Amino acid sequence: MTVESNHTLLVIGHHHPDTDAVCSALAYASFYRWQTGQDTVACYLDDLAPETAWLLRYLGLEAPRAIDDVYLRVADVMETHVPVLRPDQTLREAGQLMQMHQVRALPVVDDANRLVGLVQRDTLAARYLDLFQLPEEIDLPVGLIQRTLEADPPCGARVTYTHGERPGTGWNAPATADWLLDSVKRASSAYFGAPPMFNGLGGSIPFMQMLGDRFPQAQFLVTGVMGPGSNAHGPNEFIDLPTGVKVTACVANVLADHAAR
Repeated sequence: MTVESNHTLLVIGHHHPDTDAVCSALAYASFYRWQTGQDTVACYLDDLAPETAWLLRYLGLEAPRAIDDVYLRVADVMETHVPVLRPDQTLREAGQLMQMHQVRALPVVDDANRLVGLVQRDTLAARYLDLFQLPEEIDLPVGLIQRTLEADPPCGARVTYTHGERPGTGWNAPATADWLLDSVKRASSAYFGAPPMFNGLGGSIPFMQMLGDRFPQAQFLVTGVMGPGSNAHGPNEFIDLPTGVKVTACVANVLADHAAR
């Protein structure tokens, strides 16, 4: 086997090498060095057998290098050019940087480039899951909201945030009950032939907050019937009738499951 270490190729035989394993390592190392010009060294693991040592002395050959193991070291796999984060950057920026460089963690450094912490992708995932259970009223600095919304818009878009009238508190849907989730899954599979998909939108509709305040223990199933190509909120917005039929059938099934509970 071969192991590359600091640009030097080590050629190694098996554990407890006999004479042919050691001679093979010497031959392969010499051949590879001759073919490629790369620095190549023959090695052996464990102890050199007495008969092998005698043969090498008889032939006037230098014994291969003795090594203890072939385990990879941290230096063999570590990244030396790693992007860094600053403590005042947003989690969104951290996630974008991880996605851009395809890494699972990023170091956090201060103004003197001293390591002060580490952000892992699992930490980001857990944080965003926690955000799904935010309280109804969220008090975030307007500057942080503006920075997040205006950071790196896609497709060359230009995003500008201005703070006008006081925004509404919005509405955070309660956690979906197991019976409702199972019912929606069965209905979607039956009429759409696919599992359901969920979108986190519509929370700013005042009517939903009114319903949530009036019925705090209720479950909500909020659907749409527009379907593909409906051009939502456009001048030619329309309803896709086949989709409307399927959604209506799904809602009917969910209502039937609720009545049967």
